Amino acid sequence: MRLSKTEKDLPFFGHKENDICRVIVHKVQRGTGTSKRVSETTRPTDEVLAPGKKYDVHPGYRRFLLGFLREIDFAGKDGLKSHNALFREIYLLKILDLFAIELENRPPTLFRRFRSRVLNPLLQRQLQGIPDHEAEMARMVIPTPVAAAEFYLKLDPILHLCERMWQRGILYIWPVRMSFSLLRSPATEEGYKSGLRNTKALLEKRIQAGDDYDEGDGLYEFELKVVRSEGLQSYFPAFIPPVSAHCSLIRFSIH
Repeated sequence: MRLSKTEKDLPFFGHKENDICRVIVHKVQRGTGTSKRVSETTRPTDEVLAPGKKYDVHPGYRRFLLGFLREIDFAGKDGLKSHNALFREIYLLKILDLFAIELENRPPTLFRRFRSRVLNPLLQRQLQGIPDHEAEMARMVIPTPVAAAEFYLKLDPILHLCERMWQRGILYIWPVRMSFSLLRSPATEEGYKSGLRNTKALLEKRIQAGDDYDEGDGLYEFELKVVRSEGLQSYFPAFIPPVSAHCSLIRFSIH
């Protein structure tokens, strides 16, 4: 899966209501004797990719798809071999496979109103600063069916009104945060480990700061320090004026 090349000129934030995000899906056509292990851990070559099929989705999905695809490249193109990088690669490949199936079965005329049953629960966790793969962690804060409905259904995670909440939430989800800090440069093992250390420090200081934070407040100084040190300023326009109106990507199939 990749995004259309025209996406390079579109902003992460402040998209217009009539904007679209164009997703291009290539089916992988491997031989019938290919093992599950190979199919899940070996990146497909161009020879086994079918011609791409285009789908239009709400532009609010753009930043999430950019992040997911960049994370997949950590282990693939960048060659990180840590358990976390390999786990996230296989996990996100499966997620995007399910999303592609969902797109294939979606009524084609309803793309603006389409909300993904595959992606939206993960995005709701990101909004709350919970790792998207940690369903058990989410259950700790939603102990009842009413609380679950509130958690997953009250907010639409791809709309503008959630952008401030999303920006703060991803600070505490280090693979997601790193996917944006490394959009323009290759990942390294030391950089990956540094991101994990930064997140542990963030969590410790957040606990010390207490629970009196209001979503209308700015970032804590220790949060701003991580944003600046990892070069994330342009992704936090609700808290820091962006350096550039849009982001240009050079490392992978989202251009």
